[in-house]
Amino acid sequence: MPYQDILAQAWRILKRQRALWLFGFLSACAGGSYGNFNFGGFNFQMPSSWFPSSSHHAPPYGGSPGPSEDFWNIFTGISPNMLILIAVGLVLLFVVWLLIATALRALAEPAIIHITLHDLRQDVVLSVSEAYALAKPFFWRAFGFFLLIGGGVGTLVILLAILGIALIVVTHGVGIFCLLPGVLLAIPVLWGLALYFEMAILALLVEGTTVWQSFSRGWEVFKDNFWQVVLTGLLLAAVRLGVGLLIAVVAFLLLTVFGGPLVAMGIAMNAHGLMLGLLVVVGVLLFIVWWVVLIFLSGLVRAYIESAWTLAYLHWLEGKPTDAADQEAPPPAEEPPLPAPQAS
Repeated sequence: MPYQDILAQAWRILKRQRALWLFGFLSACAGGSYGNFNFGGFNFQMPSSWFPSSSHHAPPYGGSPGPSEDFWNIFTGISPNMLILIAVGLVLLFVVWLLIATALRALAEPAIIHITLHDLRQDVVLSVSEAYALAKPFFWRAFGFFLLIGGGVGTLVILLAILGIALIVVTHGVGIFCLLPGVLLAIPVLWGLALYFEMAILALLVEGTTVWQSFSRGWEVFKDNFWQVVLTGLLLAAVRLGVGLLIAVVAFLLLTVFGGPLVAMGIAMNAHGLMLGLLVVVGVLLFIVWWVVLIFLSGLVRAYIESAWTLAYLHWLEGKPTDAADQEAPPPAEEPPLPAPQAS
């Protein structure tokens, strides 16, 4: 398995094909990979009228209630109607975010993979519109794939989280020790599923299978090249981790360099009124720029990793070396004609 050639080829494609940067950014905006969707935290300020008076729940001997008792009081203090509204709102929020994230990934992933394939076949730099034209015919198949995986895995995670919370509440916190072995066991299982889903989406987009055929074809490739897939996954995970740590350090330095003086200026000036509002606006704008830069860098990593997976998948299909710039890769079934290269 020519790991060094695959990594070098993926890096060369990432530098040449600038359209990968945009579609990697869109993939990063989706916030997850193959069903692992990340949700931001929400802090709901609940009126005190929703909860019973603290005098009715005073702990014995004048002590303070424990964390599990506070947690239990929160759930028992909310009216049933409010619980239903909260549950419906969370479900709707999950559905909306799932559809948006799925659409972004269904656009970005085919574009990243087919830019890589096109670069191998013709060694021509594609524009964003040309990359979109290559990915467009695969949008609905990819959308169905990601929706099926994302919806299934996301729903399973939510159900397990609800069951875990219920177990912790009922056992007053003792149940968390029962969950730890299951969580540790789930880590390699979920990672193995992620590798299998990677093979399935590559079968869908590289070989042009249907959604249902991609699962069986992905399993064949995963089973026939099990140890190579695992080693490739470990290698790319190490690359992602190393680059992620570097990005985290850079992000912390940027936040310190730009945010630190702003906070110090506000403290030194004892800002209030209009000046305080101006500092808040500037701080928010800097945070938005900082966050966009982080997403962009994360998108570059995603594009590089997906290109490397595509090259590895072609190697498993054909057994050809991947370090030749003029390598001819087999076009996927039902792929539209490639656009003619633009005259320079």
